[in-house]
Amino acid sequence: MKMIANKRLTYGTRRLQAGDEFEASPRDARLLAAVSRARLVPEPQPTYPRVPPPDGISMARAEYERVFNKRPFMGWDEAMLREKIEAGPTVNEQRQAAPPAAVESAANLFKAD
Repeated sequence: MKMIANKRLTYGTRRLQAGDEFEASPRDARLLAAVSRARLVPEPQPTYPRVPPPDGISMARAEYERVFNKRPFMGWDEAMLREKIEAGPTVNEQRQAAPPAAVESAANLFKAD
């Protein structure tokens, strides 16, 4: 365990000054900390990357995916996506989005007996 000496001390074969860093076994580290000869080196806090807030085009792409049940073409700008969302899915796109079981049951409705 990494430690920092609080006072002058000899650890193993090393003569340490206050503020020197050294490596100690867990057992020795507990003992040195209990008698205030050394303290543990604080572990650095993990830094997490900042996630930018969603912009307009990301929101439009998510809405397009929800409405059409497929990912949009990434070359479209936000205006084009909004235009397509306003127009809604065509009949062909609605059929593609429907689950196969629903299509089969609809086909059975129109069968002639």
